[in-house]
Amino acid sequence: MPLKDLQKILKDKPKKVIFGSARNLKMIKLNRVKELFLSSDCSPSIGEKIALYSSFSPLKIEVLPSTSEELAVICEKTFPVSVIGVMSA
Repeated sequence: MPLKDLQKILKDKPKKVIFGSARNLKMIKLNRVKELFLSSDCSPSIGEKIALYSSFSPLKIEVLPSTSEELAVICEKTFPVSVIGVMSA
């Protein structure tokens, strides 16, 4: 189901989606992300940082069964996508 949720978000609210671990970590620190999607092959160090910072905010984290290359196709990007964030309103 999380993959269907992601596809719906990408279709309905494309301007509220953030790609990349660095930008998402910054937005997590500013408490501007409400939901994160991680690829199945996301780097463990990135996962640990996200887990650390997300413990300070109410953040929903979903690990998708797709790899970063598959997420790039779903998101219509030309680069691998490991972390996708959805900004809060």
